[in-house]
Amino acid sequence: MNGDGDMPTPSLRSVLFAALAAGLLLASAAPAAACSFEGHEPHQTDPAEEAVDVEAPSPPTSADAGITIKRGLGTRPGGMSTSCDDLGWIEFELAHGGDDRTPDDQLGYRLALVDGELPDDLALPAEAIRLLDDDTIFLLWIDEAVNGQEPFEFSIDVFAVDLAGNESDDALRIDLSDPGTNAAGCSAAGAPPVRPTALLLGLLLLLAVGRR
Repeated sequence: MNGDGDMPTPSLRSVLFAALAAGLLLASAAPAAACSFEGHEPHQTDPAEEAVDVEAPSPPTSADAGITIKRGLGTRPGGMSTSCDDLGWIEFELAHGGDDRTPDDQLGYRLALVDGELPDDLALPAEAIRLLDDDTIFLLWIDEAVNGQEPFEFSIDVFAVDLAGNESDDALRIDLSDPGTNAAGCSAAGAPPVRPTALLLGLLLLLAVGRR
């Protein structure tokens, strides 16, 4: 207390020190947001159809929605992150070619690599799969949480498969490529970005030294 019996007034430096300490604790304790994706169901054949259906389905065609490619983002501005940040994905919509017996929503699709190399950690489904509810195929892989992914270029053939297991004679060829974040101008070289937690630590150190 001071001479008048009042509580001492905290200095501006003390207030800043306390605020920065609280901010550092909150920033370090904040969990990353959860991340989830809908998975493809495996294509199931029907023994009854296998006994009678000998006609192959028609191959799919490309839909108007085109192809979406997303690469890993790394730490976002402000230091925020989610468990999706290190994921890359490819999404494309198909238009059913149709079959004489199998409904469109029960057709399966088999993917085959025909040219190029897949990104590291990306594997095509080993068996035929069903499309998602929006008639898309979704490929997901760990792309690392950095702004410097390697380019890729590859081609896949997409075959239709009916309930009897008959596969289309022809396939839809899909060419997939991405220049990588280096070629797109996102620098992976030089000094790494400074995170807010590092700035807070630096300010705390300065204030601590100044209080001596």
